[in-house]
Amino acid sequence: MVNFSQAMLHSVKNQVPLFALAMTMSFITACGFQLRGQARIAKPLQDVKIIGDKEVLLVSNALKEQLTQRGSKVNEPTAVTAITLSDPDFKQFALSVDASTSATSYEYHYQINYRLSSLVEPEKPPINGTISTSRTQSRLTNNTIGQEQADATLRERLAQDVALQLIYRLNIELASWAKIDEPIERDT
Repeated sequence: MVNFSQAMLHSVKNQVPLFALAMTMSFITACGFQLRGQARIAKPLQDVKIIGDKEVLLVSNALKEQLTQRGSKVNEPTAVTAITLSDPDFKQFALSVDASTSATSYEYHYQINYRLSSLVEPEKPPINGTISTSRTQSRLTNNTIGQEQADATLRERLAQDVALQLIYRLNIELASWAKIDEPIERDT
């Protein structure tokens, strides 16, 4: 016959590995989120000019901050490349609603077009593309106070995500420029 304390001890022992696994996964996820900002900067991005109107200001500022933190010169007269940002698009979708038909969970999408061009070597073809990112957020239905600030903060974080993605993508795509710089071997 098994008494109650032995049964509880056996139950706790079975749940410890699951708890340890859950904690490990949460630490890995948190660590990955922190390490995502550790991009290396390709040479053409080390002296860059960021071009865009006030509609792209959030992404422009986030990109400038990310590049500056990595040692790049931004918007200096010596810039060798230009990143033009355009057509920002921010959308919000309700994902779930409560019994009173108030939205309780939202998905936010942010998208922007970019163009990287050489300011000193016009023969290099520009690199064009679109970056998009999304986040989800849950809200208390009766908590509308401070929601505008929460939305503004979320837009800033989406802009930071876009800036990091842009750095990663441009670093990869700049390999095409490096191939242009390689000498062409000719048969004699």
